[in-house]
Amino acid sequence: MEQEKKEFGKWWIFILALIVLTIGVLTMTGYIGKVANTAIDREVMEQSYQKQAGDNARNKTYRAQLAQINSKLNSGTLDAGTKAELEAQKAMLEVQLAP
Repeated sequence: MEQEKKEFGKWWIFILALIVLTIGVLTMTGYIGKVANTAIDREVMEQSYQKQAGDNARNKTYRAQLAQINSKLNSGTLDAGTKAELEAQKAMLEVQLAP
């Protein structure tokens, strides 16, 4: 009878260890799946037409603002403070337009 209890106990420990291991593996694969899904979603979003169109529209707006600032800088009727402010805005726009 004692031998049967030991054998039965070994099987229960084996089954419990198997369950714990299975839960651990499934949890890890779930986390890996979430990370992979996030990376895939980001790549799809960056390749989407909507993002590309938005980026193009933003760049066109920056270029228009830059052209306006350049025309003001070329007018020659600016005081030193206004000229410095426009040059700072121009530098900011050039940084935004840099690839």
